[in-house]
Amino acid sequence: MKDPVVASDGHSYERSAIEEILRGPHPLSPLTRETLGTALVPNLNLRRRIEEHEAELDRMAEQMASRMASAVAEAESASQAEIEVLRQQLADAKKRARTEGEDPPVMGAVMGAVMGEDPPAPKRGCAVGASSPQPEQSDQNEVECLGEWTREEAEAARHKAGTQQAINLVDDNEAL
Repeated sequence: MKDPVVASDGHSYERSAIEEILRGPHPLSPLTRETLGTALVPNLNLRRRIEEHEAELDRMAEQMASRMASAVAEAESASQAEIEVLRQQLADAKKRARTEGEDPPVMGAVMGAVMGEDPPAPKRGCAVGASSPQPEQSDQNEVECLGEWTREEAEAARHKAGTQQAINLVDDNEAL
């Protein structure tokens, strides 16, 4: 309510709403259904209370916004600190891995991605392993080739390993 007035029925209304009723063909009170007179008296006490209430709501909104801004800033600061700690831990792990030996491909790729580096080129290699869950019960070996290999290169690796098992060509993202 912006401009409260008291009508002849003794109730307070918004001025624009009650004036519209008074301009109508039957100016009846919306609450009592009595015929209304045309005199409207400003309700200054109600207007002051409404203004006080709106001011209180504004203060509460400002306080809430301030608390929210503080919470967001605090959360961002904590997140940044955690990110920096994790980056340092990754850098330390990468240094440790380099001093202890070559980076494992997955570890190197993950660390590189986190540090914003390009992914490493896929490595090539073949491994001969048992194709049975219990190797001692099987004399069949499986050859698995990683990286970019042609079918001919993989077959040559299979013959070199001395196995008749199928060759698994494994690329970084797909198996043939």
